[in-house]
Amino acid sequence: MKFDMKIELCEMPNEEVAGRAKIKMSALKISKNDMDNNDNGINWVKTYAQDNIKSFIGASYKVAFIDDEKTYPSGHGSMQHDEDGNIIFPDSVSVGSIQDAYIELIEIDGGYEDILTTEGFIYKQSYPNFYNWLKSELNSGVIYGSVEINGKGDSRNIIYDGESKNFDGTPKIGRKPKIYDFTALAILSDFVPPADKYSRVLEVNSKTNITHTEELQENNSFDDKSQTINKEVKEMDEKVILELNQKIENKTTEINELTTKNTDLGAKNAELNEAVVNANKALEEANTKVNDLTAELNACKEKLEAFEAEKERAETEQKKAEINSYFETEIPKNGFAVEEVNSMKHFVDEVDLAGLKAAESELCTKKFKEIKSKEVEEKDESEINSTTTSFITIHEKEKKSMTNNEVSFFK
Repeated sequence: MKFDMKIELCEMPNEEVAGRAKIKMSALKISKNDMDNNDNGINWVKTYAQDNIKSFIGASYKVAFIDDEKTYPSGHGSMQHDEDGNIIFPDSVSVGSIQDAYIELIEIDGGYEDILTTEGFIYKQSYPNFYNWLKSELNSGVIYGSVEINGKGDSRNIIYDGESKNFDGTPKIGRKPKIYDFTALAILSDFVPPADKYSRVLEVNSKTNITHTEELQENNSFDDKSQTINKEVKEMDEKVILELNQKIENKTTEINELTTKNTDLGAKNAELNEAVVNANKALEEANTKVNDLTAELNACKEKLEAFEAEKERAETEQKKAEINSYFETEIPKNGFAVEEVNSMKHFVDEVDLAGLKAAESELCTKKFKEIKSKEVEEKDESEINSTTTSFITIHEKEKKSMTNNEVSFFK
């Protein structure tokens, strides 16, 4: 069953052309939604594919051969850049030409998909070995393809709808080419995995539009043809079943491995969670101890500060008491005048015992010098007034005053 939404760009000639074989090949599957990407991370938007589909006309069916006889393909070939920075594939060759391109809804792999399909020619005269390989492989299996696109016209860059790269420079999954040119459709070997499994050779023939049956003899009966076709279909079904079983087995093994890894991961997560719980518990206990020790330390600091304040207060009181006592009991013993005593009173207010004693010493020294000076004057006077004696005569009053002062000074 086939629903054709064909966009006619040119018409393939109905008559045979010498040296060429007709080929029909799908290029890509139109994405159904934003998450429907091929294995290269490309999301093919139908509108953009229609906008750029004309560039497919005249593009090449391309092959990079792995043998000198040009029989077996590999893939696109090595990708390089020319002097202008454009992408080139120097070791691939054009084995055919695309003459038509359109989008159609076709049944493929058990479902209906929007497919960008191409029709054109294979140059069987120039590449006979490859053409024979193509027919043989198509009868026994699937031949995949891979589309090539480049910047529009002279532009080296493909324009995307949105960002095409991640922050680290890697291609973004789900990037949507918007403005571009189709440049080629490569035919791949079975050992090169396709980025889009819906890109594949659909039909190859040189005489009629019959698929996979060119090697059948024209004079076979309809029954012979039916039996041959049924045999081929059966062989293909068996091959497909074997491939599917192998894929199922591989996926089952992969799932079992992932299950085992998940089990191990679950155990490790449980162990890690237990370790985290224990660590949090230990941290909480440590924080409690730290808080208790901090409170105890603060209490000790408060007691120490109170003790030091009390000590300082007691020392101050002791110094005040000591200087008051000295001022009241010792200073009067010197026989200082009231003015002299008052001159030293500020040392008491300042609680400066050393200053008080220094001032006391200074006054005592001054008084001592005054006494000595007076004694000398009195001696001289006595010597002048006396004619018969050689010693100093001191009046009783002065003698008594001097004696009292000497006793007071030397305490």
